[in-house]
Amino acid sequence: MCQSRKEGGLGIRDLKFFNRALLGKWNWRLLSERDSLWCKVLFSKYGHSLGLPNGIGYTDSSAKQSSWVRDLDLVFPMESVNEHWFWDGMFRGVGDGFTTRFWYDTWFGSSSLMCRYCRLFSINITPTDTICNFGSWVGDSWVWNFTWRP
Repeated sequence: MCQSRKEGGLGIRDLKFFNRALLGKWNWRLLSERDSLWCKVLFSKYGHSLGLPNGIGYTDSSAKQSSWVRDLDLVFPMESVNEHWFWDGMFRGVGDGFTTRFWYDTWFGSSSLMCRYCRLFSINITPTDTICNFGSWVGDSWVWNFTWRP
């Protein structure tokens, strides 16, 4: 049924895959058009982690979210971020560090720091913080500032 007409099917799209592709497109637009008016409106309502893998769940209760925002959140389950089709082919530039999560995002090497350094991750007090919250510029040098559990 989902095969093309040339292949003897009815040409009906697989709605599950088509929906994921469209949600992936919205996530791409949220990442690449962060300064546009429509993104600013969504960020003011749902938080700046909108469009990041499982980012919404940390800032808002799901009861306050629209069904569209919940669907965006469900496309990227946290445990599969490093093996997810949307993120596999993507290169993350850190920039100012405000949108790159230190532990969860793959920004240094080929896997997240959470996966590579799970013992350090388990004793970190702020696991969902972005890179900019883990340090600051002092002159021309970046100084790291970690907070660990005792």
